[in-house]
Amino acid sequence: MAGKRKFDEDLEELRDYYIVQVPEEVVALWELAQELLPGDPRLAFASFHVRLAGPFDFLAERTRAPREEWLRHCRYAFDPPEFLTVLVSTDDAMHHWGYFFDSPDTAPAFIACDGPKHTLRECGDTLCAAILALDGGDESVAARVRSLATSHGWPTTTGKHAAARKKKVVAPGRHGAGLVVPYNAETTVGYRPLAVGEARLRAMLDKIVAAKEGGKAPNYDELDNLITYSNIANDEADYGNALQLGQELLLHSLHFEKDALSLLEPTYTLLRRPAFTLILKAHLGHRARPLSAVLAVPREPRHTTHTHSRAAAAAPAPA
Repeated sequence: MAGKRKFDEDLEELRDYYIVQVPEEVVALWELAQELLPGDPRLAFASFHVRLAGPFDFLAERTRAPREEWLRHCRYAFDPPEFLTVLVSTDDAMHHWGYFFDSPDTAPAFIACDGPKHTLRECGDTLCAAILALDGGDESVAARVRSLATSHGWPTTTGKHAAARKKKVVAPGRHGAGLVVPYNAETTVGYRPLAVGEARLRAMLDKIVAAKEGGKAPNYDELDNLITYSNIANDEADYGNALQLGQELLLHSLHFEKDALSLLEPTYTLLRRPAFTLILKAHLGHRARPLSAVLAVPREPRHTTHTHSRAAAAAPAPA
């Protein structure tokens, strides 16, 4: 009974700090990791060339740092707010895996990992599946992970969750993981395509970046028109358009942070996903940090009392 209470308390605390529906799988894998390698559970799966990270660092360290620091911990420069890192490669610390959420209030869609050009690719239906899909690995450890997944009914497959979700995806999105928004196929309300194609948009953004970095005044006219078009789309309940453009800006370059926030904050509110705005705001301004700072475990500030509440992230959206 005490074990179940501790499990539930850990899960509740993770969900409170990370303001997304961290799955039970995280706490269950942490308990298994503690059995496998009591001295340093985060390296329990090192034979697969990965270490547990993100929420596992929280469970290991228990530092009461401000929530904002935990929200950006292990959040790489071009991770979208929908992504939560849970594994980092021990061979190349830039390579990482995480849960991808369509909404902070629902279970994650799947495990994704970083791909080329600021994209994500699907790497498992569950974290157990992602670990088992890795090359090498101690077979006795793999057997324990497989047994854990089986006992809880968690799939150890890759692709099934994405296939089931495919009919809900309205566009691939800049990250390639797919955008999911409420969409009525009969009325076509919920999503409209961007006013320009992806290739033209990215060429336009490249020109702005080149001008800024070259010390010249960039021409924002075409981008401003696109932003206006997306704001009109939000007014007409086609929230997927502004979500798509906002993430294009966020993931294209650090130069577009303010523009991305101006689109994504109202869009996340309209989609009733305000927690993603809090995650985004915690990340902005810190995306150029060195990798050592990205991976460093947040420390509790001295002589400071910090309180936090999930209620702030769950505030009801305006009608």
